[in-house]
Amino acid sequence: MLAAAAAGSLSFYSFVLTPVIFARIENPARSEFLAAIFPSYFLTGALLAAAVTVFAGLSHRERPSAAILAMSLVALVLALTNQFLSGPVLADLGAQIRIGDITDPAHPLKKAFGKWHGISQSANLLTILCLWGIAGLGVRSPKPDAGQIPAA
Repeated sequence: MLAAAAAGSLSFYSFVLTPVIFARIENPARSEFLAAIFPSYFLTGALLAAAVTVFAGLSHRERPSAAILAMSLVALVLALTNQFLSGPVLADLGAQIRIGDITDPAHPLKKAFGKWHGISQSANLLTILCLWGIAGLGVRSPKPDAGQIPAA
């Protein structure tokens, strides 16, 4: 349940809210708005992934599912990468671009921003996919014991 809530909230921001922001707010206001939101988004992703990892390790009956534990650890590492590496690099590059009023896409700062943005987006997408995978594995029905009749 926690993994589904985490995946749903991160998916909503990534696939609904961000595209609406891009469609409705013009630059430079959009860049400033997103620069203000992303640190909180990355922190939220890291905290949710950490919580899912802790619960994945503690809440699966006798021992945790290897697949769920592996996906939760991957999600956590990727979310922490965005929180402590990609996010700060993007914030610094974005600030330099805004201060310098750089609009040329061939400028080295714009190219560096594009590279790190791709890394961040990839990490974010994989985090979300891992969380949805955990949610899917967490709701599947356990196999009945040999002597049990499966419920209809």
